[in-house]
Amino acid sequence: MSCEAAPVLGAPPSPLVQNLSALAAPELAERVLASSSRLARVARRPDGSRALRLGGHDLTDGDPEREAEACVAARPSLAESDWVVVVGLGLGCHLRAIRRRTSASIVVLEPSLEVIRTALASRPLALERVRIVASPGALRDHLAAHLTLRERVSILVLPAYERLFPALGEAARAAMRSGVELAAVTGNTLELRASVWAEHLTANLSQVADRVPAGSLAGWLAGRPAILCAAGPSLDKNVAELRRVDGRAAIVAVNTSLAALERAGVRADLVVALEAVDVSSQLAGLELNARCPRLLDVTAHPALFEGAPAEVFPFASQITFFQPLTDAAGLGRGLPIGGSAANAALALVRLAGASPIILCGQDLAYSEDRVYAAGTCFAAMRARPRGSEIELSGLEAKRRLAAPRPEVDTTVERKGAILAEAYGGRGQVWTSVDFNYFRHHFERFAELAPGCELVNATEGGARIRGFREQPLADVVAALPAGALPPLPGSPRLSRARIGAALAAERSAAESAARLAREDAADLAALRAAVARSALLQAHAHRAVQEAARGALDASGFCQALGQAAGRVVGETDRALLRLASSR
Repeated sequence: MSCEAAPVLGAPPSPLVQNLSALAAPELAERVLASSSRLARVARRPDGSRALRLGGHDLTDGDPEREAEACVAARPSLAESDWVVVVGLGLGCHLRAIRRRTSASIVVLEPSLEVIRTALASRPLALERVRIVASPGALRDHLAAHLTLRERVSILVLPAYERLFPALGEAARAAMRSGVELAAVTGNTLELRASVWAEHLTANLSQVADRVPAGSLAGWLAGRPAILCAAGPSLDKNVAELRRVDGRAAIVAVNTSLAALERAGVRADLVVALEAVDVSSQLAGLELNARCPRLLDVTAHPALFEGAPAEVFPFASQITFFQPLTDAAGLGRGLPIGGSAANAALALVRLAGASPIILCGQDLAYSEDRVYAAGTCFAAMRARPRGSEIELSGLEAKRRLAAPRPEVDTTVERKGAILAEAYGGRGQVWTSVDFNYFRHHFERFAELAPGCELVNATEGGARIRGFREQPLADVVAALPAGALPPLPGSPRLSRARIGAALAAERSAAESAARLAREDAADLAALRAAVARSALLQAHAHRAVQEAARGALDASGFCQALGQAAGRVVGETDRALLRLASSR
């Protein structure tokens, strides 16, 4: 094995180190530096051009520069794309040819570490907005994390790679489709809810002063088991097993499943909620779980915080533009919630140090025609596959919850249908785009949490890769003796710190409003004004996206910015007043 030698003090970095720093994630860079280059080498062709060879095979079908120019010129759609996926790195000639025609983001799939090492060591590649990944899964994840709504994506498979590695091209196309689909879920959610989340965040910050943030749970469950109870139909099979837990593991419910646990006589230790619609009714009318402590996202509906009969532990989700505000307010690093309360619960118990982490009721698929467990408010929902769609009925309860905020109502009668591997490997089950999105985040969590014991005791639904499958009865029987430690009672969020954070947001919004009134013609200046305020970024999110696509000029942006700034000023004024009056 060969490793890059340490640079001489004061000497410029080698082309390999320079290129890796610019083009690859740190984890991939480390793997490349630790790899050898026995099978890959740069050789001279008979016509004098250089070629990259892997195991005796040329990775170009001719002069690399000429091939790149011809190949890219034959694909005019590349110049009209926002993103270009390139399968095969070669010597990077195709990247330069693409960059001469477009400023689109480029992501390169090159599975051979030896090719990456040899190509990047041959000469500097001074290219911006290029990322190299080494697997179809990494390609999918990169697109899912960085694509914005309505961005166009094209794919170019280098001719030699198409010939030598046909399966790689197919895997890349499948990964690209999946990444686009996942990104669309995120993009649509942001477009629907960013402004509502900002409104809720402003209101909730005035309510969380003097409460213990969820970040204080770090290490609370160190080495102790946690059972996450979602509301899938398979919960009916084994929910009674949870009565035998008897304090030997933390039982963590989500807002939808708490009523099902109550019906089965199971006391939860925590309940997690993050819904933008008012789901406080799902936590009301309970006896056994009336005072179940709540872990609440600060972008959730304010009704979940108001008059809560139990302790509330607020947390911030990992929404990039909110992070400066939640940091300033003292909530700490945002959690990767993955779009569902169950995903958020997983991140929270991981933060608490729990192991093993056990899932139940996490179907993420349709059990026959059922969607939710008995005892939940959505138990009447039914699903039926119809070709490429899932047809849903019994939606009255969902519509009632969303009625006061129709702008965030995601209730639909049809969803895109997807076949997934079933729990236990027993054939396939029908799932949907949103369930598939949540499952992706569970599987991504498993990849990023090595050493954490993960168990899926759902006993139904879709298989979740990275989680060992085991019946819940066996899991419960093997739980260790011992009681859970008490929940932390400090530190508490500072009222003064929250007030200062809200006041800073108000000041930034006022400055943006003044700029908007000047009707500035410089879109860059307007976008910079938006970037100075977390709340303004959310309220102006749609306008920022439209301006980036060229669908909104400076005058239109000024109008949108003025409206958004006015909302921020009004909402922060009300929040500061509530904060002062609640002492």
